[in-house]
Amino acid sequence: RLLVELTETSNMNSVLTVGDDSNVAAARGTSAMVAVSIASSLCACLNDNATEVYEAAFYCGRVLGADCFALDLLIGPVLDSLHYDEPSVALVGEEHPPSGCGVSSSLSLLESLLRGHSAAFEEKTSGYDGLHLRLRDVGAALHSEIVLDAIFTKDEKATVTSTVVGACDAFVDVVVIEASSYEQSDVSMMVEHILIATMYLLAATNETDVNAATSNSSRPHQCTIDAILGKAAAIRGCDHNRTDVQQSRSRLMRCKFRNVLSALQLKGGSEAMQHLSSRQLGAVDALMRSSGGEIVAENYDIVGPSIFDAHASASSLTVRFSLMTLLESVASDGSFAETIDQSSVSSIIENVILPNLIWEAGGLSAALRKISLATLFSLFRGNSIEGPTLTALAPQIFPILRSNLKDDDSSTKELACHCISDIFGRIVDLPALGRKEVHALCTEVSRLLEDESNAVRIAACAALKSFLSIPSRHEFCEARLIIQQLQIHSHYP
Repeated sequence: RLLVELTETSNMNSVLTVGDDSNVAAARGTSAMVAVSIASSLCACLNDNATEVYEAAFYCGRVLGADCFALDLLIGPVLDSLHYDEPSVALVGEEHPPSGCGVSSSLSLLESLLRGHSAAFEEKTSGYDGLHLRLRDVGAALHSEIVLDAIFTKDEKATVTSTVVGACDAFVDVVVIEASSYEQSDVSMMVEHILIATMYLLAATNETDVNAATSNSSRPHQCTIDAILGKAAAIRGCDHNRTDVQQSRSRLMRCKFRNVLSALQLKGGSEAMQHLSSRQLGAVDALMRSSGGEIVAENYDIVGPSIFDAHASASSLTVRFSLMTLLESVASDGSFAETIDQSSVSSIIENVILPNLIWEAGGLSAALRKISLATLFSLFRGNSIEGPTLTALAPQIFPILRSNLKDDDSSTKELACHCISDIFGRIVDLPALGRKEVHALCTEVSRLLEDESNAVRIAACAALKSFLSIPSRHEFCEARLIIQQLQIHSHYP
């Protein structure tokens, strides 16, 4: 209460300035110590379980944020507490002493300071033009390692995620109202910080484990995160007549995709380029899903080698399953097929899908084979695979599909039949595939006419029908045998 009264009635310049005016450096250093004490006290109150105490501390932060001198001094110790060993440097160049603030309370204090600054700026009462020198630090702090450790730690996840979302929202508001005061490169960097932080938030709000990144359950803070991305799209200024918010957001993601992807890959150091952590994979997953199939296809020249190819044979089945689920989602987007080039399609099939269709023991391996077949099926149904590409790849695809026709899982066998049906529906030169392979494949598909699953039998019939529709089928004795098999099974009850 005393601090609230003090901040409401006092000139913060006089409150925070301590020392002999003749020694400016000493006075500045002493003022920084006072600022650290105030920041520590407010953080302690923001950690209090009592709502009244929290609200009072947050209110103090807003009032302090509206005062240019107070904000100048307080922003430093707050940012310092959000970095492990990368202390921010004050405007005049000195380092702030450690504040001892926790991550969650520091983020809450940061949000309150930014909210106060935004309100003062809009009301033209602040007259402050110095915060922009620290906004890059603020943006980087939102996804610093200490913050990420907190939001991906089970015990702290819920609380810290909430405060990160609030701080991100307050930060983007400041950038929106002050964007015209910055160089374009500075605005671009701040927007990228916003995108990086929101991608990690999307990953964290699904679950800490990367294999849950595809959950369809409602995610907390989703509306606020969507609003943050919408505001970020407005900052970019690519469309001055923003009648279509979604279009502006799409343009933002298209413009920033490569830079944000690169930043996410490098987050863990140089080794992260080849071995992404679960949190990085979750953020990459969020980036690709937020961008859509078309943008991913446009950038597959970097996405393929660095993400999908590099991890296609990862020792962790969880990682491979997660990435295949992501690829299936992207491939099922109609815009992906319209944009992807055939060399990339060949790379996806050869380097990512086929290696994961090879049989391995275990339930997760079975799930990986199934999602890999679903991805191949999505490529077929989206018309991503053109005739010449398919003809060239068929000799590699057929033997692996034939092995999956013997799987114990009915869904896997059904998907394999659907893929075979689509291949036969697109192949013109059947003899080029090899008589032995075609014979072996048709034999295995015919055996599935006796499968216990109705869905598998129907899918097998569809595959055989596609085979019989090929003009060059008459060169194969399999056509007559298939017709006989179908006649026999047509008399089954």
